[in-house]
Amino acid sequence: MNPYSEDELIEQPAISLLAEMGWETLNCYNEFDRSDSPLGRQTKSEVVLTSRLQPALQRLNPTATQEAIPKAIEELTRSRSLMSDVEANREIYTLLKDGGRDG
Repeated sequence: MNPYSEDELIEQPAISLLAEMGWETLNCYNEFDRSDSPLGRQTKSEVVLTSRLQPALQRLNPTATQEAIPKAIEELTRSRSLMSDVEANREIYTLLKDGGRDG
């Protein structure tokens, strides 16, 4: 391996730090070499792990209605491809932090 690669300089130290903090880490570089993804994704383009997001939203929002969780997932995962990266990140941050209310 190249000691000056992005993997060695950035990715591996970040993965180690997250593991030290108690995060579960998986190497899914060859995720689709087997029949099923270990992450539960259907395609490589599916970036939000909804199978993990839904139970997390339910756990973090125990008083949410049954309709609220799918609506939240829909809002979080809708396309923001016409927005700048900064605008899209700001919108997602606001949704996660304040439930979509600005300021």
